[in-house]
Amino acid sequence: MERLATTREVADYLSVHPKSLDRWASRGEGPPYVVVGTNRRYDMDAVREWTQGQTVTAGPRFKCSICKKNADKGAHIVILSAHLVEARESRKRYEQYLADRDGEIFSLDFDTLPTPAPWGIVHDACDDQLDQVHYAISTERVASWPAFTGTVAHLLEKGWAAKDTDMTGLLRKVGGR
Repeated sequence: MERLATTREVADYLSVHPKSLDRWASRGEGPPYVVVGTNRRYDMDAVREWTQGQTVTAGPRFKCSICKKNADKGAHIVILSAHLVEARESRKRYEQYLADRDGEIFSLDFDTLPTPAPWGIVHDACDDQLDQVHYAISTERVASWPAFTGTVAHLLEKGWAAKDTDMTGLLRKVGGR
């Protein structure tokens, strides 16, 4: 293994400002690093491998929620049954909260707002909860924007996906925001 690189050296290699690496590290993004004392150091082989996974395609970008690597192949967009049940119960509690205050003027208690079930993107090899998946979509099936948006539209037509899941969060994950 070659010596570990400094933030400045990696920034130069990637043609970015060192502050970009700082920002990425604070968000859990960017190339992998180790901390030596109070300094981040980078294994250049790992930086090169990370760079390979950053290739932008014309279609949606999928990143595994577990290993954080590119998940365009051998992965699924999933919703867990337990999360869906929890979201439905949360929505029912919220609807009851509103029904109990029929016609009343009240201030909204944010603890009563329904919490939608989050969508995850996971490699098949990373997912140890495959038996708990309620719904799964292969990332290869939705590799183009028309296929992805068509699938999202189809899901929104289903009552459970529109009411009980965080479709906005899924769009942000896939859109890279």
